[in-house]
Amino acid sequence: MYYAIYCPPRTGSTWLADMLRNCLLGCPEEFTNPNRKNHFKLFEDWEKSVGPDKAQKMFKDWLHTHKSARGILGIKALTNYIPATERMIGAPDKIIFLVRRDKHRQAISLLRARTTGKWGVATSVIAGDYVRHQNHHDEQNQLNEVFRNILNQEQRCLEHILVHRNNGVPIYILSYEDLQADTVGQINSISQFLGVDEVHNMVQTTRTVQRDELTEQMLEDWTDKPEATLPSTIKQF
Repeated sequence: MYYAIYCPPRTGSTWLADMLRNCLLGCPEEFTNPNRKNHFKLFEDWEKSVGPDKAQKMFKDWLHTHKSARGILGIKALTNYIPATERMIGAPDKIIFLVRRDKHRQAISLLRARTTGKWGVATSVIAGDYVRHQNHHDEQNQLNEVFRNILNQEQRCLEHILVHRNNGVPIYILSYEDLQADTVGQINSISQFLGVDEVHNMVQTTRTVQRDELTEQMLEDWTDKPEATLPSTIKQF
């Protein structure tokens, strides 16, 4: 059995993946990210030599060496990499759809990550790494563009997941905010979703990244914030 975490960027997926790994609930990494040249080239070489179907089986067999001690294989894929993921290993048996309700802070986080090149928890941006625009109007234009991109990615991710749901694939919807508010409870719910007993004694809840003053200041200065609503598609779940 293999499951996938599908999500737009800056939804806490690295944090979630780390906790699932610590609980032996798979090792959900971005194995199928085309930017990881070694993994992608491995698949492409197999695809050229034996065809797409056999290459998919060979790559999936290789990935099974990354299963957890519980025998679970996990994959993480951001919206833009979902097609590559399913090209390389096929449709998942179960999907965790991770979203973030606070789209404004998500947009600020994404703009800062893109600007500084710091994405994961271990290298997360700190206040001094991001230099704000002297012209706040330019910064707000960038934030509005990033915000629209996030909504577009979330909508595309949802539409993709709906196809799987209609084909009988179980879906677990999780928000970053719910994970933050009840970490142990959410990880236990995910473990049951994956067919594993509760793992509350293995959950590490310590966060290394908290809200900082710069994010709050950018949020306050973002005076023309667009309305943040969940896509209508999510009502179908």
